[in-house]
Amino acid sequence: MNKDIRNRKLFVLTLFGFGVIYYLIFPVMLSSIYMSDDLPLSKYLGGLLFNFDYNSYYGYIVAFLIIFILGLNSYLGRVKIEEEYAEREARNDLFIGFVLFAIFIILLINYYLLKDQLFKGYAGLNWNEKNEQKSFISGFNVFLGVFSTYLWKCDSKLKWFSSFITLTNSVILLGLGGRMYVLVVLICILTYLILHLKVSIKKILILSAISFVLLLVMGIVRQGGEINRKGLFFIFIAEPMFNWLSTGSLLKYNQLNYFEIPNILLSSIVSMIPTVVWNGKNEFISQLSGKGSYLIESPVGGTNIIASLISSFGVIGSLISIYVFGFFGGFLIKKSYKNSFCFMSLCAFCALMPFMFFRDNIIIFQKNLLFNGILLPFFIIKCNKVFSRLV
Repeated sequence: MNKDIRNRKLFVLTLFGFGVIYYLIFPVMLSSIYMSDDLPLSKYLGGLLFNFDYNSYYGYIVAFLIIFILGLNSYLGRVKIEEEYAEREARNDLFIGFVLFAIFIILLINYYLLKDQLFKGYAGLNWNEKNEQKSFISGFNVFLGVFSTYLWKCDSKLKWFSSFITLTNSVILLGLGGRMYVLVVLICILTYLILHLKVSIKKILILSAISFVLLLVMGIVRQGGEINRKGLFFIFIAEPMFNWLSTGSLLKYNQLNYFEIPNILLSSIVSMIPTVVWNGKNEFISQLSGKGSYLIESPVGGTNIIASLISSFGVIGSLISIYVFGFFGGFLIKKSYKNSFCFMSLCAFCALMPFMFFRDNIIIFQKNLLFNGILLPFFIIKCNKVFSRLV
């Protein structure tokens, strides 16, 4: 058991380390190559890195990683294995089947509304158009990927139907340029294979490498570019480089405080309200978030995790928040042995961490983890339990 816990912690740490390297280290380390190739926004990047304090930046990254590891190993609760009530509940899965069918119908309606934007290539896409439909299918891809791991863990009869809906929704998202939400599903599958089925790391690495290269090639093809060294490098580094510009501008143009009032906590609660219910939700959140007190530029969208945390909690406060994040990860690891729902929650944590946690505003991450990854599945599972008692 202790060895398996260590392996789960190592897996979580590997995902976190990937995010640190890809989104925090690579953009700075590979910036000279990026600018020498005269790739998009090279001059802007050069301005941000002029007189850049590399020592302080890398020192913060080291502290960032160490404190996460401390948090990950701080939860001292015992591993408690309960009888798998989830498996018994999932066998009477009529309510879950009804919910999945209703979700599928609603998704089909949204696909129809978005039909004019499907598979147009990135040049023909505007993610801000029809935002409600795109936000809906993106959020539900997180839910579907996570909930499918629960159904597979329970060996439910609906596991194939749920997987079919997830696959369909992922293909549609790829057609809309939403690769990151598809990656969430892939990492969720990866987590299930490694932590539950104990698939060998060698096979996983080969599969991951092939998938990664295919995504790079897909990115080039969809932009109409040629497959060459420069094109592959740009697709590989463009995502973290553009995302890091928010951190670069934060460090370049602002006097940083040690602590900030965490209005983001209230913003996170508000963000769980569906956009279709409250159209002015995003404007209200922007007024609450700490980002408003800092000059943060994000020309291509996205908010790097450093910019998000420091603007929300301050320099010291951001490190405290990372400790809490690591502690929560350690808590989920210990609880993941309890039952299938807890294991599913760990899958959600792992699936969202290496990309969404590092590249999106922390509010988006919390909404997807807490609502789409934990609370919504919990509500459906509990309703299924009540319904099972009535029939």
